[in-house]
Amino acid sequence: MQTRNQTIDYLRLFFIIGILFIHTGLCYALPYGYYILTIIFRLGIPFFFITSGYFYGKQDNGFDRNNLKNNYLKKLIPPYIFWGTLYLILEFLINQNKSLLFLVSNTFKMFLGSFSNVMWYSGSLSWSIIILSNIKNKKQLIISIVISFLLYLIGLLFNTYNFVLIFHYTELYDALISTFTQNRSFWFVGFMYVAIGYYIGKYFKCKIKKRNYIIILLLSLILLFFECNYIHTKLEWVYEYDYFIFQVPVVVCMFILLINKNKKNKFKNTKIVRNLSANMYYEHFLAIYVVTMFNRIFLSSSTWLTYGTISYSLVVLILTLMLSLLFIKVKNPILKKITS
Repeated sequence: MQTRNQTIDYLRLFFIIGILFIHTGLCYALPYGYYILTIIFRLGIPFFFITSGYFYGKQDNGFDRNNLKNNYLKKLIPPYIFWGTLYLILEFLINQNKSLLFLVSNTFKMFLGSFSNVMWYSGSLSWSIIILSNIKNKKQLIISIVISFLLYLIGLLFNTYNFVLIFHYTELYDALISTFTQNRSFWFVGFMYVAIGYYIGKYFKCKIKKRNYIIILLLSLILLFFECNYIHTKLEWVYEYDYFIFQVPVVVCMFILLINKNKKNKFKNTKIVRNLSANMYYEHFLAIYVVTMFNRIFLSSSTWLTYGTISYSLVVLILTLMLSLLFIKVKNPILKKITS
């Protein structure tokens, strides 16, 4: 029976629910919602990237790398193309301000791992796997992580820290934002986290005591809180605040503690949890579109079913769970390819 690290799988499910709540705007309706959003829920995507890189690194040991890469891509690309195209069309149809140019440009971006909708994660992961499969040794991997971290910082300069460039280097900011629009892509965010996870899975040996990792994690969390609090004072300038500097040590230390904690425990089969979290990731935006259209057609904009309310978020969560369980239950091989 195939088993996995149960804590990682349950945490992935928690984070996908957090991402769903990000997309429904729940945090904006909660007291201290900004801090719940930035310090807890925003850790989800980095955690997913590191986890995927880790398991890829664990398997890249004595196996044919091309076959391993191809197996990963065969699993990632079908749902990426299907759901990415579906959401692109739905966004175009629902948002009347979107032009045909939007449709064309985002179709092109789909193949570059830089996408306007939630499926950018799958594209970034696919490109990261392709790059990692061509890295030959540990030295090249470390160099690539350093370069990707510098790109991560550059991405923050036209995202979370855009006010730095706006105040001092306006032309550079305009050039970056007009070229890349946002930093949700494999070159600014995805590859760095996937490569770190890959390094942990393939090369990392825990030589520091667990207590020291806990101390680093707590210090990083404190610094992340102060960083988020500082950005909170700059929100009139900030374009988006998806990622932060101190998210990196927080997620890395948290992940290392998780994989070392579970070495002493018996692993359990959590396949149903993995399937549920994967389906919720793919299908939660479908639930959002369904609820949005229902609200637009049958209800007025002043009803309880509006963006950011707790009731709206719970309706989307329940509908997502229903869709996910339905997709899991159906044994159709085509559906399995776009949801597994």
